[in-house]
Amino acid sequence: MQMNRLTESRGLPPSDDLESAAMQWYVQSTATPLTDTEQAELRRWLAQSPEHAQAYRSADRFCQALDALDGATFEAFPHAPPALAASSTPPADRRRRVAHPWLRHTALAATLAGLLFGVWWTVRTLSPAADYATALGETRTVTLADGSTIDLNTDTAVHVDLSPTGRRISLMKGEAFFTVAADPARPFEVTAGRGRIRALGTAFAVRADGTTTLVSVQEHSVRVSSDRSLQSQDLTVGQQIRLKEDGTIGAVEAYKEDHRLAWRRNRLVFENRPLSHVIAELNRYRRGYIVMLDSTLSPLTVTAIFDTRNPENALHTIERVLPVRLVRVTDHLIFVLRAPSS
Repeated sequence: MQMNRLTESRGLPPSDDLESAAMQWYVQSTATPLTDTEQAELRRWLAQSPEHAQAYRSADRFCQALDALDGATFEAFPHAPPALAASSTPPADRRRRVAHPWLRHTALAATLAGLLFGVWWTVRTLSPAADYATALGETRTVTLADGSTIDLNTDTAVHVDLSPTGRRISLMKGEAFFTVAADPARPFEVTAGRGRIRALGTAFAVRADGTTTLVSVQEHSVRVSSDRSLQSQDLTVGQQIRLKEDGTIGAVEAYKEDHRLAWRRNRLVFENRPLSHVIAELNRYRRGYIVMLDSTLSPLTVTAIFDTRNPENALHTIERVLPVRLVRVTDHLIFVLRAPSS
């Protein structure tokens, strides 16, 4: 029963989610001193099975490996966890390479490990076939030879092919807004994911996140088609549509321009959006990764306007107004946990 109360107050996962529980125990116990009661609970959790202690040691080694590779001093973890002296990794072993299966096979561990290598950043930002690209947090406007313009959002890459018979743009990754110059003899077409978007004299946005392509029309109309089916759909002003990875075209939706296209004004606008969604958006504008360790925080909603050029300020605001706590493991890794109850 005490374990359940501590789980609720600390925002820890149920014990059957062993990997997440171990990481949260580690972060909580090293970020601030535990009370005597909490230390006793942690001892009981570690004693429940050898797997619990092993998982905690794995979390310890993983975070210490982050420290070694990233060059951080772990100032975010100033408090040693005295309750874990017998279970935590001995100091001599703290720099040992992490090789535990649960760290190798979880998406979280894969993402975090990837963040530590400079080559990861290089591969992420370089697009050899791109004619125009932006880095994380950068936006850019380019004018094509035909007079059309492309506004590139953060971490975006496009390839441009202008010919006497057509204008073809490939959105390789990211998000872009297209303002098309009239030229009836040369159709303007954007390919992204499994979709093709034909401009019918228009201004529109396309976002490709790897699994879904989102098309939003600001002026006139476009025709959206799938390269895996005969499906097509015309969109007009104020409408948007999603194309899934399998080529399926979703239903036509209405959207709010001042929300959906706010990035063109260096803004992120959220209106009663889940915290998980907000965190995912902020991850697009800053180097590193923000990880929500407590899934029960996801339903918390955010209504705010943030500056895309200052995601750190957005994080400070979230921590100030919501019952969450940010633990900075390194400069590039932030854990989001539930704030301890008063």
